[in-house]
Amino acid sequence: MKTELYNYTARQAMPDDITIRLAKPDDMPSLLDIEQACWPKALQVSEKDILNRLTTYPDGQCVMIHNDQCIGVMYSIRIHNKKIIYGHHVKNIVDCHEPDGAIVLFISINILPESRQSGMGERLLDYMLSYSMAKAGVEKVVAVSRCQHYCNRKDMSLMDYIHQQDHHQLSVDPILRFHQLHGAHIKQLIPGYRPNDIDNQGFGVLVEYPSILKKPQIIHQTASNDCQPDNLSETIKTCICEVTKQKDPTCLSTDTPFREMGMESLEIAELCNRLNSILNIHLTVDIFFDFFTINKVSDYLKNHMQSVQELSLKEGKSKSMIQKNLPESDKIAIIGMACRFPGANTVGEFWKMLKNGIDAISTIPENRMNQMLFNDSTFPKHGGYLNNIDCFDAKFFRISPHEAEKLDPQHRMLLEVSWEAFENSGIDVTRLQGSQTGIFAGIFSDDYKLLQGKSLPYDHPDLFYATGTSNSTVAGRLSYFYDFKDHASHWIPPAHLL
Repeated sequence: MKTELYNYTARQAMPDDITIRLAKPDDMPSLLDIEQACWPKALQVSEKDILNRLTTYPDGQCVMIHNDQCIGVMYSIRIHNKKIIYGHHVKNIVDCHEPDGAIVLFISINILPESRQSGMGERLLDYMLSYSMAKAGVEKVVAVSRCQHYCNRKDMSLMDYIHQQDHHQLSVDPILRFHQLHGAHIKQLIPGYRPNDIDNQGFGVLVEYPSILKKPQIIHQTASNDCQPDNLSETIKTCICEVTKQKDPTCLSTDTPFREMGMESLEIAELCNRLNSILNIHLTVDIFFDFFTINKVSDYLKNHMQSVQELSLKEGKSKSMIQKNLPESDKIAIIGMACRFPGANTVGEFWKMLKNGIDAISTIPENRMNQMLFNDSTFPKHGGYLNNIDCFDAKFFRISPHEAEKLDPQHRMLLEVSWEAFENSGIDVTRLQGSQTGIFAGIFSDDYKLLQGKSLPYDHPDLFYATGTSNSTVAGRLSYFYDFKDHASHWIPPAHLL
């Protein structure tokens, strides 16, 4: 899989200055800085350990980039059976990696402390969950976590502690609760997983994520009289005081960002949890990073509560609004993409070009210039030109040199970008061979057909000219190459041809 930067959409688009990509050895200085900032010295892994992860399973290690700085990383491997975790520890667990394992094991998630208040850990974990579950053959995601506050509760066993719950039926430990808020279930202890973790007696904590990841939508039920829209700001203040152990809600500014109040991501997650319980709603924690002050959250809740009340009245319903999960078959997700644009050969390059306002119009490249026409003052000298239009790895796509010569460049590019889109999604395309997978392709230009038609002898037709330039064959060409069996592979006429 390639390592170009690409944006990922989970609940909504990532902020413009955040990208997630595969980690690479060149990132090592940043990865070591993150390791030292996130773990006590006794629990840190070495440069050799990190490099072993990167080389053993390159597709399973992702870094988060913010303003061109590496601020976080997640490490993972694939295994066939959870039992293999027992008897291994965090430094040698990577040796258990099996390329076609049905279980993804998260080894660790590390975010620089100064970036945790912005919800970067939540975004990276959401990404890795969706990215991992999209991989061919993956059925489950697990992680081996640790407790943050067990060192303060030595009056009970670690087993009792990991299953202790608060009044919201969530773990009392912030790190375990972090996993639960993303859908995980706390399973059991892994002895000796972190031998030097004295605070946790060397144990790791196995957590397991559901096979089908569902992002809960905001759900509004009938709130108590004390929590009607006009009182939301005071309710939020009270919850913040409970979470941060402050005594006076009146000292809280409604326009101060949560991170400037000193709230960390785990405290914001707890705030989200308390509001869900009090208001009988279901918020996702990332809302607090998009609406990052008391006033913004209050306005957000007011608007949604009012819209739900209006909808209820309009439909003549007095029942509470409840969560409705659409069948999975009704959901459509874009999980991979690739592109070719003038000045950009990847999605990352295209995004940077848009972000920086770069004009891709240029003069005609020398290797595509007709000097006689170029010297004509009436001939346009500028346009949007793709790079390396003459380059194509025909052997890779099992196409003979003669057929490749007759192949419309649009056919060639669709073969290239479709392969890159599979790489971008993390899907092993060979696992789709023989599957009921549809191809829908749209192209419109016939320039290459017209140019070839003028040069071909009338009495010596070329079969590859017909198949290589016909718009109607492009979807079938892709289906044939990938060995897809679905009959739903079609050329879609562009709008101006309909």
